[in-house]
Amino acid sequence: MALAAIAIMLLGISLLPGLNPSRTGAVSRRVGRQLERRLRVLERDVALVRDADSAGRMRIGPIPDDMVIYCYENDSLVAWYNQFPLFNDDITSRIAVPRLASSRGRIISPLADLPDTYQFINYGPKWYVARLEETGDKILVSGLEIVNDLSEGYFQGINSKLGAGERCTVKPLSESIGEPVFVHGVPLFNLSADHQSDRGRQTSVFIWLAVLSILLAALLFLADKPTWWRFMTVVAFLTALVAALYFYGKSLSSSYIFFSPLLYADGPVFCSLGALLLFNLYITLLAACTSLMGPRKGIVPVIV
Repeated sequence: MALAAIAIMLLGISLLPGLNPSRTGAVSRRVGRQLERRLRVLERDVALVRDADSAGRMRIGPIPDDMVIYCYENDSLVAWYNQFPLFNDDITSRIAVPRLASSRGRIISPLADLPDTYQFINYGPKWYVARLEETGDKILVSGLEIVNDLSEGYFQGINSKLGAGERCTVKPLSESIGEPVFVHGVPLFNLSADHQSDRGRQTSVFIWLAVLSILLAALLFLADKPTWWRFMTVVAFLTALVAALYFYGKSLSSSYIFFSPLLYADGPVFCSLGALLLFNLYITLLAACTSLMGPRKGIVPVIV
């Protein structure tokens, strides 16, 4: 009875509407605060480069890997710290004959189109918050990496220093998905957080714990009084339970590799490793029920 009560309690918990739910708005505000901190670090380094002469720029140490600074003097690139994934860094404005070739042959770099305020912009496989600043004869282009689709060390490609979390995605403001991330009151991009997968994992854990409690309760129910009636009842119950688990596992095939045919598949019945293990579990449970009947009563029916 105690195990049955525990199983019912665990099933009830799995059906609750939420356990410590996270809101996308709270995540976007946290990312906004972290982004402002990172931009302050970038602006500090930009000031050092802007105020230094050619010899002083040589003494400036390496900047963080997620930041990029280009320094131009008289339209010529004289110093750079890390790099944007661009083929062309020439921001000189000049008239040229248009080319009919690919966009790689563009005369002026996309960096020349940056405004003097931060903008969320895409360069190849990366997204940056970047801007262009003109001071006298110097032009400084600075950017903070937000998303790097080629980096396996980031969560969903998002810069881990922003604290976005594991199941978040970044979208431009043109896509009405998620919540905007603000920097000094200005929205730069949208952040979408998928908490349904977290909720699904929590639910499945409680369901499997409830199933384990139910299985133990069924075996103890039979062991307490191994009669033929109880044997048939427990076997019928276990058959229905394993069948329900089988179809529940199939519904998780796209979320859990354990029930995915990508990991293991041997026909329409044993369509996943989880299905195979459930079948083996069912055989083991039948053997356990038979062994509980055999030593005491044999297989002789005992009606109560």
